[in-house]
Amino acid sequence: MPISVDEAFLRRVAAENQLLGGEAPGAANGPIDAMIIKPGHQNFVVGQNLSAAIKAQGGVVKQRLNQLGLLFTTRGQQLRGFVDTTDDVESLNEMTVAEFNGRIPNF
Repeated sequence: MPISVDEAFLRRVAAENQLLGGEAPGAANGPIDAMIIKPGHQNFVVGQNLSAAIKAQGGVVKQRLNQLGLLFTTRGQQLRGFVDTTDDVESLNEMTVAEFNGRIPNF
């Protein structure tokens, strides 16, 4: 089945990126950087290691989710801007290359 990339498809992808951009930062459903794991007995080394790893990496995970949220939001905005910019194709026929490049988002 061929993939049809038309304006409707691009707008749908832009909307999905915007949705993901809003959801990614909260994907951890709570303060993942302050999560406490009770791994069982203090001599249960595997559990203690898991607890330490989560404590050490929670902030990194939260930061990455925030970065992904920003990336999705930016990509959604850029894609919408691209569709809006290229929507009026006839007006682009009279543009110079420099004018066209000035209107295209820098992906």
